[in-house]
Amino acid sequence: MKKVFLRVDSKGTQEKYRDGNYWYKKNHLGDEGMAEMLCSMVLRYSKMPSDVTYVNYEIADFIIDEKIKHGCRSVNFLNDGEEYISVQTLYFNLNKTEIEDKIFSIEDIGERFAFACDFVKNATGLDNEFSDYLKTLISLDYFTRNPDRHWGNIGVIMRSDGSFRSCPIFDNGQAFGQNYNITPPDISYEKALEKLTSATLCDSFENALKSIGGSVLQIDFVGLTKDLSEIPDCSAKRFLDNRIIDCKKVFMQSIMDVQKSSIVNHKGGR
Repeated sequence: MKKVFLRVDSKGTQEKYRDGNYWYKKNHLGDEGMAEMLCSMVLRYSKMPSDVTYVNYEIADFIIDEKIKHGCRSVNFLNDGEEYISVQTLYFNLNKTEIEDKIFSIEDIGERFAFACDFVKNATGLDNEFSDYLKTLISLDYFTRNPDRHWGNIGVIMRSDGSFRSCPIFDNGQAFGQNYNITPPDISYEKALEKLTSATLCDSFENALKSIGGSVLQIDFVGLTKDLSEIPDCSAKRFLDNRIIDCKKVFMQSIMDVQKSSIVNHKGGR
């Protein structure tokens, strides 16, 4: 298997490996492979805006330099001639400044969301597609408590002819408490919640969700719980079990009700 380093816009360098049409990621900060697989399971049992898709991850062991590595794999989501471009890179290429600096200079969280959507629309032509995608990410991250949804793993796909299409949801490896630098595996669920913060629009998952009018995900908790019962016990699964208990009321509401609700403006910091 050939080792490949992607050019990424992230707060750290995640080693990725490619073999044929599969990308492999090894566990680095925690059991990220399990987190990715569980996020795929959540999305599989979720009703979401029709124009939003996601990358399906599965647990995988693979050999690098004659050593067995544990992690996950996913099918390459790019077609021939396509390129993933993060919003971070897109903004920097056009403005020579960081989008995070602009986002967090705006006081109102709802206006931060609107600014990001307007920027991507003007730069790529994607309108509702990107808005739905970003709302879905914010909804998912509220549920999974992913602290790593920065503007380097939020992006678009540029086709070979220069046009753009939406990007699927990917890179959920720090969900469910799987960055052990932040939340060690022996920490309680309650303590973990205190330590985990959002990175997209503000540091509060709750305020980010309120700023878009509520969740655009509707989760089938019956099906999810049934499949989850087949997963061996681990810290990520225990975290997800607790999120199901805490979040049923939020994610069982209908998508139509969410879309009809007015956006609630919130002031907030990062």
